[in-house]
Amino acid sequence: MANCGYVTLPNGRQIHFRAEGSGPPLLVLHPSPQHSGAMGAALNAFSPLCTCIAMDTPGYGWSDAVALETPTVSDYAIVLNDAMTALGFDRYFVYGAATGAQFAAELGKLYPDRARFVMLDSNGHISDEMATRLIDSGYFADVTPRRDGGHLLTYWDMCRQLFFSFPWNSDDPAERLGLDLAPADMTHAIFLRYLLAGKDYAKAYKAALHSEKRAHLDGLNVPSIMTRWEGSPVKNIADDLINMGLPECITVHYAGAGLDARYGVQADALKQQIATQALPSTNAGSLVKPDPSTDLRRTYLCTDFGQLHAYRLGGGSQPPLVLLHAAGQSGEQMLGQAAGLAKDRPVWVIDLPHHGGSFDLPEGGTISLDTLATYIQLGLKSAGIDHADFTGRGLGGAIAGKISGNTATAAVPPAHHEDLPDLAPQDDGTHLIRAWSTCRDMAIFHPFWDHRVAAQRDTPLDLSPAILHAKTADMLRVGARWREFMQLELAEAGLSGIA
Repeated sequence: MANCGYVTLPNGRQIHFRAEGSGPPLLVLHPSPQHSGAMGAALNAFSPLCTCIAMDTPGYGWSDAVALETPTVSDYAIVLNDAMTALGFDRYFVYGAATGAQFAAELGKLYPDRARFVMLDSNGHISDEMATRLIDSGYFADVTPRRDGGHLLTYWDMCRQLFFSFPWNSDDPAERLGLDLAPADMTHAIFLRYLLAGKDYAKAYKAALHSEKRAHLDGLNVPSIMTRWEGSPVKNIADDLINMGLPECITVHYAGAGLDARYGVQADALKQQIATQALPSTNAGSLVKPDPSTDLRRTYLCTDFGQLHAYRLGGGSQPPLVLLHAAGQSGEQMLGQAAGLAKDRPVWVIDLPHHGGSFDLPEGGTISLDTLATYIQLGLKSAGIDHADFTGRGLGGAIAGKISGNTATAAVPPAHHEDLPDLAPQDDGTHLIRAWSTCRDMAIFHPFWDHRVAAQRDTPLDLSPAILHAKTADMLRVGARWREFMQLELAEAGLSGIA
């Protein structure tokens, strides 16, 4: 299992990564607009050989964005190299897939003494004419949040069609991939990565698109390989690139359609470089270090069951205050409240398991107040915190009470639990609109399942699409288990979490 962490750059920005394995460092770069969570198969293949550091591209996943309106591949490569420097590596190997391949090639060009071996995957040549066609055809769809939630279906269409054609929005039978559509759960996982990228999801995508050319490889002189594998959705543009002739430093490796074949030829090439280049060895566990800063910092708390994603604000001599959010939300929704409380004491805001950036609970396991409270306490103990004050909303408030010894509840009768919508992923994406409608009803009615006039809130409503989008994204992150968490909240905390 990969260890997640953040590395803080000299300018204060944070880059998120997943690390797995031991041996010489291998920087692993994902396709846009996804994040390092998409690189599980690559980590499985390479972690027996190397310490894999799969970074979220700046502006994607949980990494801070590049502070430029129109960044280039060089801008991204510079930040990624800075992150490797901050982790303590002066030399490393680099693997990149699709968009990540363009950044990998750029790293090899800009830092030949540091990026000692470059592995290019799912890359090719895109002509200026094809790039113009992609842009003009709506390849970079508008996903600005809409009042009716329709933008969520645009996201879903983009993710679902990845397995149908390239480009994803093509209606040309000649551009079909000949693949079965992915199961709804897999499409939903990709969809969540797209959501994290947000409205600027196309920035790195466009930068890479304009660099996906034979000319971009000029100036690359370090040992490199390019994989042409039969199962690639972009094998046509890969063939175009190969037919144009590659720099002498790049060796083409051919692989069959399966992932084992794809990563097998890459692992063999990696073994050869490990044998000939004396890069320092390390391990994934040594890379996840606490950040001593007292400013707002995202970090991870460790348990034997997984990592809890957390935010730390402020400092001081008073005992820490821990804030816990309601079911279906995330710690990010409590940062405003936390900032006001972090005047003279440290404040921790923790994503509950299966929420935000925290670990997923095992499938089929029972969700209980005792278990969730134990996870929180174990996580805090890993940060050296044995004593703290606790507060929270809804389910988070019930957990806080459990830890503090206050177990008073105002439970909702179980009959109302059947009114909770099912958010299990559906092939047609209807679960997305169901989640959006639920978040909207939570803003209008109390309780949200009671649509009578008497249940309408008398306070001013904030139904701005941006706010509804953020709340819906948090809810969809919990996915099929949202109903279980909400049932527990209603049983333990009553209506306080949805007030």
